[in-house]
Amino acid sequence: MPGAVNVRTDFSAGTLRRLAAASRHANQSRRLLSIAAVLDGMSRTDAARIGGMDRKTLRDWVHRFDERGPEGLKDRRSRGTRRADPEQVGAWDCQIFCVRGRLTIMPLRIFRRK
Repeated sequence: MPGAVNVRTDFSAGTLRRLAAASRHANQSRRLLSIAAVLDGMSRTDAARIGGMDRKTLRDWVHRFDERGPEGLKDRRSRGTRRADPEQVGAWDCQIFCVRGRLTIMPLRIFRRK
């Protein structure tokens, strides 16, 4: 049987519930409430069900909570895509032009063969 989830003890279950109530991020609140349930002694499966997740996902969030605290339970934003260099954009324009050229020529060849 797997062992219990080990959670840092510098936050009590009540503190986590107050943080969840004050949070403006719904996903962070769900995760805080699940971890508070673990601190209250609830089973991992039931605590994960409170947050709408699997028990393995709960374990991953507990690890992030142990490393970064409550702020680590927020969703991370991606940095987005990088802008292309002007040389790359020029190469893409050339490729798009060539593809379009082939597509416009191919139907004419097929039409002439019939």
